[in-house]
Formats: sequence, C-alpha cells, structure tokens
Amino acid sequence: MEYASENEQVTSSELVRAFGLWQERASRHPVYVVHRGRPRLVLLSIEIMDALCSRTETPEVSSEEQVAALIDNYEEAVILLDHSAIITHVNRAGRARFTSAKEGRPLADLSGRGSALIGSTVKRVIKSGTSETLHISSPDRPGRELTIAIDAIPGGCMVVARDATAVEELFDSELGREAIVDAIEASGRTATFRLNQRATLVEPRAAFAAMIGATLEHLHGTRLMALIAVSDRQRVSKMIEHVFDAGGSASEEIEFLVEGERKQRAILSLAGARTAARRDEIAGTLSLL
Repeated sequence: MEYASENEQVTSSELVRAFGLWQERASRHPVYVVHRGRPRLVLLSIEIMDALCSRTETPEVSSEEQVAALIDNYEEAVILLDHSAIITHVNRAGRARFTSAKEGRPLADLSGRGSALIGSTVKRVIKSGTSETLHISSPDRPGRELTIAIDAIPGGCMVVARDATAVEELFDSELGREAIVDAIEASGRTATFRLNQRATLVEPRAAFAAMIGATLEHLHGTRLMALIAVSDRQRVSKMIEHVFDAGGSASEEIEFLVEGERKQRAILSLAGARTAARRDEIAGTLSLL
C-alpha cells in the first residue's frame, strides 16, 4: 500500500528546517516522517490523535467506528466499502464531493463523470488486493482533475479522492512566489530571509549569504541577532517580538555586520507568516542604503 503523496511525507531534516509548513499540512492530514526511504513516524493533528486515542467506558467502540471517526478528520474525500462494494462510510469531505454516495448503497449508484471507471476499479482491487490509482475529471468542479487512490483493506477497500489540480496550483503559486523573490534580489541590494520562532534563519538564500559575506553552510542555524550590530540588537529583538506577538509588519533602519566585522547600514523589514492559525515564521528583507 502506498503510504502518502509527496505532500504528505517528509524527511526528519526537512521537517526541522520547515516545521511551520509541515505543521500546517499535518493540521489537514497525517504527515509521514521518512527515515531511509520508509515512513517511520507520523505527525498528526490533535483531532486525529484524539480520535485514535479516545477511550470510553460504555459502550465499546468497534474498529469500524474508530476508522470512521478517524477519516472524518481527513481533508480528502474518503469512501469505505465492504467486499461487495457496498458503501459503509463516507467522511464529510466525501459527502460534499460525491453527493450521491450514501452509506448502505452500492458504489454503482455513484453518479458523475468517472463513476463507472471507479466502480470497475474498486471491484478489481477488492478481488486482487492490489492498490490502483486513477485520474479523472472532478464530478462537482468542472475543469478540475481528481486523483483517486483505491486501496484494499480488511473486509473491502478504501477510496480516497484528492484534488490534483489544487496540487498543481500550489506548485504554480510557489513558482510564482519564487520568481518574485528572485526579481527582488536581482539588483544585489536587497536580500530576503525567513526566521523561525527562535529568530534563527530558515533555509537561508544565496543572495542573503552574499550580502552578509558568509557561506550558506555558516548561516544554517544562525540567529539573526548574531548578524546585527551590537548597538541595534535590542531594537531588532523588539521588532521580532512585536511581529510574532501582534502580527503585521515592521521596518527599521539598522546596521548589520558584513563578514562579522564591517558595519553596513540597511533597512530591515519584517512581516509575520501565519500558518495553521499561528505565526510560525517571519519573512524579512534586508535592503542596502
């Protein structure tokens, strides 16, 4: 069984470097932490954890009910079927996407484009026990594509529908943001950076390293304060605290250290990055004067 898509698995080193991003993803679906190419740990939201760990005195909750409670927290549309391809559970996202999917009804009653293909594939997966993946047009959103993962499970199979177009749009959006950052840094007089909640640089960029006069290796794990002139460190510290606590943005004229010694005046600008209803990071620019 395929554990997860690329957006649902991460190495431990990448998780540490970009925890805010993966924390936000884990709030929507489990994230698998990979070790030597194989999933080893799982990062879960508190809702999913509660569903997994909940214990009641009476009555006992069946395994089917536990699974149903678990998948109800998934952002993806999920349909569970028994060995006869009868629907046993549809999560909230599944009910919204496949409005004709009803518990106790055969999957054959599913309406919309691609329903016949899904039905025949489900029967094949139940018979063979081998997972399959389909790519179809979305039944409820014209012009969008779905990736349908069909996996055999004890007593039947599980159908998971993901919005493939959304993944492409996210990728395109990230490319667009990267192009904007490249344009900002092209002059060589402005560099961008990101800070985590410890005010440590996150994935420092080449333009920032060149402006500071340091290597990328040296900047990994470096606190921003170590790069600021001593006389301005208190002001910069207050800027960072203000952005994390109150949100918004801040900008100050400061001096930073080039190659750890020479002072250079610049405009330091900071803005909070909100992820999963929290400010996990700060985005910043350093512009030479």
